[in-house]
Amino acid sequence: MDLAVELNDKQKEAVINTEGPVLVLAGAGSGKTRALTYRIAHLIDKGIDPYNILTLTFTNKAAQDMKRKVKELIGEVPKQLWMGTFHSVCVRVISENLKALGYKPGFVIYDQNESKALISDVILTFNLDPEKYDPKIVLNIINKAKMNMWSKEDLIANYLDEGDGDGSYYQNIGDIYSKYNEVLKENNAFDFNDLISKTIELFEANKDILNKYQNRFEYLLIDEYQDTSPFQYKLASMLSSKHGNIFVVGDDYQSIYKFRGADMSNILNFNNDFSDCKVIKLEQNYRSKKNIIEASNSLIKHNYTQFNKKAWTEKPDGEPIIICEAYNEYSEADYIREEIDNLVRFSGYDYKDIAILYRSNHQSRVMEDKFIKERIPYHVVGGLGFYDRKEIKDIISYLKLAVNIQDTVAIKRIVNSPKRGIGPKTLDKLITHAQEYVPEFNLLSFGQEEDTKGLFDIMEDPTGVPGIGKKTSKNIMKFKATLDNIIEVKDMPISLTDKVDRILKISGYQAMLELDGSEKSLNRLENLKEFLELTNNYSKKYPKRGLENFVRDLKLLSDQDDLDNSNQVKLMTVHASKGLEYPIVFIVGIEEDIFPHYRSIKTGRVEDIEEERRLCYVAMTRAADRLFMSYSRQRQVYGETRTMTPSRFLDEIPTELTLEKVHTRGSV
Repeated sequence: MDLAVELNDKQKEAVINTEGPVLVLAGAGSGKTRALTYRIAHLIDKGIDPYNILTLTFTNKAAQDMKRKVKELIGEVPKQLWMGTFHSVCVRVISENLKALGYKPGFVIYDQNESKALISDVILTFNLDPEKYDPKIVLNIINKAKMNMWSKEDLIANYLDEGDGDGSYYQNIGDIYSKYNEVLKENNAFDFNDLISKTIELFEANKDILNKYQNRFEYLLIDEYQDTSPFQYKLASMLSSKHGNIFVVGDDYQSIYKFRGADMSNILNFNNDFSDCKVIKLEQNYRSKKNIIEASNSLIKHNYTQFNKKAWTEKPDGEPIIICEAYNEYSEADYIREEIDNLVRFSGYDYKDIAILYRSNHQSRVMEDKFIKERIPYHVVGGLGFYDRKEIKDIISYLKLAVNIQDTVAIKRIVNSPKRGIGPKTLDKLITHAQEYVPEFNLLSFGQEEDTKGLFDIMEDPTGVPGIGKKTSKNIMKFKATLDNIIEVKDMPISLTDKVDRILKISGYQAMLELDGSEKSLNRLENLKEFLELTNNYSKKYPKRGLENFVRDLKLLSDQDDLDNSNQVKLMTVHASKGLEYPIVFIVGIEEDIFPHYRSIKTGRVEDIEEERRLCYVAMTRAADRLFMSYSRQRQVYGETRTMTPSRFLDEIPTELTLEKVHTRGSV
């Protein structure tokens, strides 16, 4: 591995400075992943045991890409090397220390929908109005509290000024927060935010356990550091405090995830938080033509809160950036269609070389209509993902019941899939009756304790419950018998794939889709076949892991985004485009109130406009060869035609780098 030949001077500097804290400010297209993977290979090459190296990423896809590149460099990825997302690494730590946390084997992880359903149950037990205490809004508040490691009192204090006059609204949410956490613990469950916060709690309460992981991970590497949240920062600080060998790579210019809890101050303050920090700037861009680099540099320099750095490239100037003024959004779509046609027919590009970026999802509709009409192949990136499809979430719920039959959220999801004549109101009647007449019943218990009964248990005999007739009672008991059969599958001496296949048949779900026979149902069957293939691949990769492990690990797969690589134009939000690159990029709707977004303008806060500018910078730097930016003079917004103003961001791009066009044609 000849570093002098394969890396530029700054990349090499990032690789060979292995001791102490290192901050690598890696601009767009500067080869940050290359520097990071070469550093891992260099550490191993110089004799560092892979057992002592931990690499943290934000997506499974990024972790897999790094593993592939490390394998190319050293021939194999050592099994002792921990490399994965913050969440997956924390799951490993938690799994190794369940007893110290007070949890039992077979814990489960809840996604956002399941957490919301559980919060709905908590709200119900508190007799609060679900319209006033919307579970989705309450969950967002709880997520924010967890990401900031707030106690109940912290939550109330931070929201009190926004609540009603006597503060009772947020006092109640504080109570919901406490009860929600209590129920998760009682039922041996974690939500996604718990995975990191509970790991921190584990370390804080058990210095010997923290010491064990500090000794193990002598070298900590973190990708996309500008996206870390307060508790991810705290976890990194705890793990690295003993040896001090923390290496982070990021770009403050590309900090665009504040809404997800990212705190840009983590990267801005890194060289203050870690003494004797070495700062290395990767400023050479290998992706884009010079005009694109100069334009994006000119844009981002208008931000004040950032490091001082400037991207440069050895590539030629390239074509000027096209800025198109369109009459309306239909004219804009027609202009883009014409340009795509010219690029594909006369300039040697394929459809797959082209990406159309927009600030908000709703902006894709007009573009899609135009492409359908003109028969231009396209793919909307970030549409409904595989794990978000109804049939996949349904089968996962059945699998969760095989693992833990008292999972109330899973029961509620699939009670009528396929239809069994048991609606939500029927379950509410059953629950209300049990709460009054069954002392052992606890809606918020998954039956972990012997002296409690859950929803599954009270289905044994629903006769006599007011409002539930004989027919419905039979339906409930028949459903319980089905669940009893599903439980038996868990311990059968058959493969994971066969277990899932058997559950599909026992549940009646597969028969329901086959009987329907519609194109939609046939597509769902194809997705379920793909799911069975997933179980088969999982068993090959992890032959010793069973159904419980599979159900738990599914939660960590959901952030993988397998892009459609066929010859199609890609449509996506700017947020979804981060980390990607295309020869040709169109950025549409560059207008005030669209980009920058009206919500950021409305706050009046400089930092909100600066994040919008960073978002525009990310969009521009996705382009390698050509960049097109367009705005409309008028646009339909919420049913009314509005006169639009070109975005302030366009004024921040030097006119000598641009070529302006006007397009007035276009119809609905």
